[in-house]
Amino acid sequence: MPSNAEQIREYYNDFLLKRMVSYRLYGNLRIEVACKFFCDYAEVNSTIVDIGCGIGIASEALGKVATRGLVLGLDISDKNIWYARKTISLPNVQFHSIDIIDESEKVQSLLSGNTVDLFILSDVVEHIDEEKRARLFETLSSLASPNAKVLITIPSEFYQRHLMQEHRDELQIIDNVITPTILEKDGQAAGFSMTYFRIIDMWQGAQYAHCILERTAALAQHVRETTSPRPPNTLLRLARRIADKVYFRPQLQRRYLTNVFPEQGR
Repeated sequence: MPSNAEQIREYYNDFLLKRMVSYRLYGNLRIEVACKFFCDYAEVNSTIVDIGCGIGIASEALGKVATRGLVLGLDISDKNIWYARKTISLPNVQFHSIDIIDESEKVQSLLSGNTVDLFILSDVVEHIDEEKRARLFETLSSLASPNAKVLITIPSEFYQRHLMQEHRDELQIIDNVITPTILEKDGQAAGFSMTYFRIIDMWQGAQYAHCILERTAALAQHVRETTSPRPPNTLLRLARRIADKVYFRPQLQRRYLTNVFPEQGR
């Protein structure tokens, strides 16, 4: 499949009338379920970047949650961005025709010194050239806040292979099989760890997948902050003696402890 940037842009420009507008007219279950997934993790002050935002349906939904934050909807299709600007008017939502992989400095400028709390990639990762996918995650890492999350929806590997075998006309200009292993590997290389992966039924069973990647360093810090110190040995021994008297019936203690380990009865 061709992967020239201009060819890809024109493909998704044509996609506006071929498919995108119908999502507004008739709705789309996949997008509705994805929006709920995304909005569950948005907060009122979140800074959010919706990569491959299309005509901005998810960006709009997120903007209604992050009312005191910022939502940047980015897409390589200038026609999709034109349509999003024509149909969505929220003061905290902006739309820009930007390729985040090759134009990350433009995104940095739009953030005005802020870092990103949520990255949204709704049916995007599978449409990125395999050679650029690692750069994508590196870019996300460079823009991310210390506790950032990357929320991803993709066709499941099972559904994608089904399309490749039986419905190739449904495939887009670039359409790769993305497995949990691939996401985990690419994420880890950029400092993210997978904390959630779930297969979702849509019109067909096991059709889509929802995934969350989080900063590895933040997860490690969370473990350190929430780990209670061990009690001193003297307190631990006292706690065990109290537990023996309160929770263990004598016959059970004899059968499963004292008779097996006589020295414990001393």
